[in-house]
Amino acid sequence: MISNLCILCTDTTYSGSSGCSSCVNINNFVSCTKCDDTYFLTTTGVCNQCSVYIPGGLRCRDQNTPTQCQNDFDATYTNRYYLVGITCIQNTKKCRKISDIHGNCSICYPDYTLLNGECTLCPFTGCDTTTASVVANVCTCTVCLSGYYLSGANCLACPLNCAVCPAGTCTACSPGYHLSVGSCVINAPANCKVATSSVVCTTCQPGYYKGVDNLCYSCQSNCLTCTTRFACSTCAITHYLHIAQSACLPLPAQCITIDANYACTLCSHGYYLSNGYCLPCKVELGTVIFALFS
Repeated sequence: MISNLCILCTDTTYSGSSGCSSCVNINNFVSCTKCDDTYFLTTTGVCNQCSVYIPGGLRCRDQNTPTQCQNDFDATYTNRYYLVGITCIQNTKKCRKISDIHGNCSICYPDYTLLNGECTLCPFTGCDTTTASVVANVCTCTVCLSGYYLSGANCLACPLNCAVCPAGTCTACSPGYHLSVGSCVINAPANCKVATSSVVCTTCQPGYYKGVDNLCYSCQSNCLTCTTRFACSTCAITHYLHIAQSACLPLPAQCITIDANYACTLCSHGYYLSNGYCLPCKVELGTVIFALFS
């Protein structure tokens, strides 16, 4: 109480200070006797916050002596400050224990290795981490995940799309692939020649065309290539492409080739060409007589 008034210990008008939890009246001014947590009491009865005077400090005895540092249990190691002697050192090297004021590590957390004063997280790529450990400061794995194989203490990746590969040799493929001559080949849709997945074809086998759903469908009978079911582009040797119909029609009897008007231009052996048709040659007494027509 000052001048019959109740004054807050933190009232700066009467020399109170932030963080002051208990105080007395001295010559009509506030003099702190006890400070809140994370503050320290000066000889002049003022409470000052530790972090203002000590970088990285949380609690302290005075402006030079920290007793606890900030963020010492932060989930991110590099956000932590550790007390080294009477100094708070930021844990920039991911240490479990810092050995000097330069922030060098002496002990690392599990799954870290110590190199040149810094703790580095073991990569453990492809490793079943339940089997991983650090032995003599060396990252060590004993069991690898699917798609990897154990080489020494590390897991190396199997060949592309391979699920099981002891010693680097593929013995089983990932889903959607099958083993072919030591490599994993995609399980293409039916009648597909080149595929990007088990349900997407980019190039179909001869005699098939790719539909809008990226699957392969059969061309018409005797059609070698087509763009749709009813649009043939090349035909089997025994048929010819009728442009107007986009269909493969049988060649005339004994005809080998035809012209643009679909008239025969070349006949099979033993037949001769007559007005665009193939007629059989006449045979008398072992002599072939050709009947000539104008």
